[in-house]
Amino acid sequence: MSTDGVIYNGLKIAYKDYFNFLEYLHHKKLVYFNYITYKVISDDEDESTIIRIHVGDIIEIEVENEGTSYAIVKAIFLHTYNNDKTYPFYFVNWFEKVKGKNGFDTLMMCQKYKICTERERYLNIFSISLVTSMPKTHFVHQCADNCLIGGHDLSQPYLLNEFFYNVI
Repeated sequence: MSTDGVIYNGLKIAYKDYFNFLEYLHHKKLVYFNYITYKVISDDEDESTIIRIHVGDIIEIEVENEGTSYAIVKAIFLHTYNNDKTYPFYFVNWFEKVKGKNGFDTLMMCQKYKICTERERYLNIFSISLVTSMPKTHFVHQCADNCLIGGHDLSQPYLLNEFFYNVI
């Protein structure tokens, strides 16, 4: 991990914001995973929820003054801080609503989103503690002619499918 890279700088901000750790990061090694499973215990400790998130899943995060925002998980990793404790993090790319008359798909009757390209606007690294429920959101990529299986044109919009549901 380079000390002048996006991940290093994002990790410093995440440690400051979530754990109030302000020191220089001595350990540069990151350990990556394809998925993570953890248990979230309710405040009254009567209920718990098992969370399982894979790289590529779309998660919901409550953003102060904005409400629910969506992001796609690009990486799940562990980092050992200076206190020799290991902390798990998500590296995400944010979705933002497409504005204007092109922001709503009239055929599918749903809002269009695009992957945010303005890195400075949003933080990309988060403690796993921000995701406290299984993803309930389903996005469909609006493919173009140049999209291939496993290689989509990420400049194309995504459709928020509010009608998707799981049969129990």
